[in-house]
Parts: sequence; C-alpha cells; structure tokens
Amino acid sequence: MIQFKCRCGNTLRVESDEAGSSMQCPKCSRLIDVPLLGDLPNLNDDGTYRTDEPPPIPKARGNRVTEAAHHFGHQHDDPAGYDIDLRVTPQQIAAAGADPDPVPPPRYDPETGELIRPLEIKSPPLPPARRAEIPLAQAAITYATGPDATAESWTGSLVTLCQPVNVLVIAIVFIIQVASMEACLVVIASGFLIPAIALLFVQVTIVSHYGNVIDEIGPEGNDELPRFLRDLRGHEDIWSPLAAMMAGTVLCYAPAAACGLDAVLGHSNFLVVSDILLCLVGLLAICNALMSIAGIEKKHIRWAEQMFIPLAANLLGCVVVFVPAGFCMLLHLPPGVELAVAAILAIGGTFFIPAMLLTLATSGSWVNLRPDRVVAVIRQCGPRYASPLIAWVIGVAACLAGQFIVGGGTFSSLTGIGMPITVPTILGYPLILLGIAGMHFFCFELGMLYRRHHQTFPWLFQRHEPVNQKQRTAQIRAAVGARPRR
Repeated sequence: MIQFKCRCGNTLRVESDEAGSSMQCPKCSRLIDVPLLGDLPNLNDDGTYRTDEPPPIPKARGNRVTEAAHHFGHQHDDPAGYDIDLRVTPQQIAAAGADPDPVPPPRYDPETGELIRPLEIKSPPLPPARRAEIPLAQAAITYATGPDATAESWTGSLVTLCQPVNVLVIAIVFIIQVASMEACLVVIASGFLIPAIALLFVQVTIVSHYGNVIDEIGPEGNDELPRFLRDLRGHEDIWSPLAAMMAGTVLCYAPAAACGLDAVLGHSNFLVVSDILLCLVGLLAICNALMSIAGIEKKHIRWAEQMFIPLAANLLGCVVVFVPAGFCMLLHLPPGVELAVAAILAIGGTFFIPAMLLTLATSGSWVNLRPDRVVAVIRQCGPRYASPLIAWVIGVAACLAGQFIVGGGTFSSLTGIGMPITVPTILGYPLILLGIAGMHFFCFELGMLYRRHHQTFPWLFQRHEPVNQKQRTAQIRAAVGARPRR
C-alpha cells in the first residue's frame, strides 16, 4: 500500500501497483499524481514535494579515495539515500575563497512547477506635457479645412466656397449651362427636335449636380464640391438626386402653379392640362419604380417598399398639388383672387423649400416629409435657416432672369422674331453665373445644416435604437400570459 496526503490534507491509500498513475481526490476533486515508492521520503505532510537542500555530503578528512568515489563513482545515490548532486554550492564557493554568485537560485511554484520570474517594476510616468508646447502640423493644402470648420456661420461657408477647387467646379457648371443652352436654341431654331431633347437632358443633369452637392457636403462630410455628375452612376449620381430636387420643388411650387394656371386658362382648359400633367406624373412614377428594381432578381424584389409605396407617395403628392386649385374651382373664385392665392402659396413654398430639399436629399425616406417633421427641421436649424433661404431666392431669380435674357436674345438673332427684351444679351451671362454660384451656396449651406443638426432631426430610419431587454422580456411574458389557453 502507498499512503500519501493530498494538498487539501486528505490521506489517501492506494495499491503499490498504481504508483506513478493519476487519481482524483474524493474530497477536493483535484487531479493528483500517485507518488512512486522512492518519492515517499521526499513528501511533506501536506502532500507537496520537499524543496529543501539535501544534507551536506559527509567528507572523509584526508580520504581522497572516498571523495573521488563520491564524485566519479557509478552509483547515483549517496549513503543517505539522496540523489548525488554534483552542482557546486555557494558554501563550497565561499570555502574556496571566491565570492559566491550574487544571482539567487531559480524558484519554482510548488504546485504547478512553473518558474517564478521576477516582476519588472514600471518606471514612473513622465510628467504631463503642456498642450501649448506640443507642435501641431498645419494643413499643407489651403482648402483642406476640418469637417466642422465651416459649420459655425454662413461666412465660413462662403470663404470655403471661394477656394480654388470649388471656384473651378462652379466655372465648369457655368460653361456647361451656357454651352448646352446655346446649342439647344441653335438646334431648335434649325428645326431638329431630337438633338434638342438630348441637350435639354444636359440642362436637367445640372439639377442632379445640385443634389450631389448636398449629399457630398452633408452626409459625406467633405468641404470640396463634387465634380459634375460625380461618378456617373445612373441611380446614385443622376436619378436619385434629380428625383429629390425635382420632387421638393414640385411639392413647394406646384400648388401655386396650379392655381395660377386655373386663373389664366380657365376651369375647362385647366382640367385638360391637369389630365396631361397627371399622365406625366404617373409615367415618371412608373419609371422611378422600374429603376428601383432594375438589376434585382424577381425573388429578391420587395414589392411593398419598391413599388407600391412609391406609387402611393406620388398619388398623395398629386392630391396635395391639386387640392388648392380644386377648392378655387369649387368656390368659383375670380382670376384675381386665384392669382393672390397662388402668390401666397408660392411664398409659403419658398419658405419651406430648404427644409424639403434637405429632407429629400439626406434623410433617405419619403415618410420624413410629414408636415410636423419638416417644421421640426426648420426649428432645429434656427436662425441659420435664413442663409439658404436667401441664397435660394437670389440664385433662382438670377439664374432664371439670365437664361431668359440670353435665350431670348439668341433666339431672336437666329429666327428674327422680336422678343420683348430691352436688356442687352451680354448682361445675362453675369446673372447666370450669379445664379449658379447662389445655388451652390444654397446646397453648401444645406449640407452644413445637416452636419450640425442631423442628430436632432426627427427623421425615421436614421439609426438603430436597441430595445431594453428587460422591458422586451416583460412585454413578451405579459403577452404570453394574456393569451387565452386552449
């Protein structure tokens, strides 16, 4: 029998043939090794192995034969039964007159057997440096300002917009605007309509560029205007910004335009024109829905989100557009009163159009056009909402006036038909340039308002809000408990 103790103090007895095997202590459930028969004298009372130094080797005074036999003999045990250790001890080094090794012998964990290494003491931390003494690198590019450098006031936006790269973009848009307009007038005067449609498409893509400016400055967080049509992606860079800009403009000004058409054309003629407009809106809605599912497999199409909801939104927009004109027709208002109503609606649409375009271009969902959310966007923007509003009025008025002057003068010189324009044609180009610059400033300011306030805008589908797990569990349990049992 082999009798030994576990480290927990429990005495264990096993057969001698189990020496060197492993077993589990029934008291502490620790896995321990059964000592060999030769290891029993080296065990402590707590079951651990002794790490004490063996007793000194008995030296025979003057008997070198016995000492040589101890060091160079074939036996491995000394007369006391311990293994012969031929390592030189510090005592022997001191007896020889030499300094003992100052390095202490290695120490091992008695339970795991791992080498115990000394811990390095961490040097005291350096004193904190003064912030003013730290050299900071300056921007190497003049227009590379921080993302929030221009978010403080409209003057910062104006300074950033005057940087060389932004001025170059405005100049390119001006050249495209004037060249396509002049070419379109020349083609129309020559009697070719199909090339004129292509040139009109170039004019329409400028509206897409303005939507890209809002996205680039706002959600993308850049201070540089995007190049014309950005990356030429059909849906992301042309159709989506064009739809957002056109939808916001139509929703703001179409009610006033409908009332004005009703006053000018009369009720019967207006009904015919409205039917044609409804057909065009339906065609555009179908095109928008088809483009949203283009390139998607049939089984992956979300019909409710990509087809039915957009069509319903367009139908609701048509109702909103024609409701004021319908009331004017039902009340049989005179044309002068209808024109006054149209003017009031146009002023109201001008006030709401920055918030409408900001919502459509950056929120990502048509459901955020609910009136209370649009009003909340205006309230969150605060006094700075006036800067894009003024820029819109100046930019649109200057651009339309410049195009009317230049287009009228060019068409009159090509066809010989006199136009009621007394202003020289050359003055239309500075007005077009002023209008394009004003529209870029308008879009730049909308992007800055998005950067500064988008966290507080009451928009849906902007962030994931996790549900409290305890509340969710309580709700599920309440619902399960309230369910009638069968």
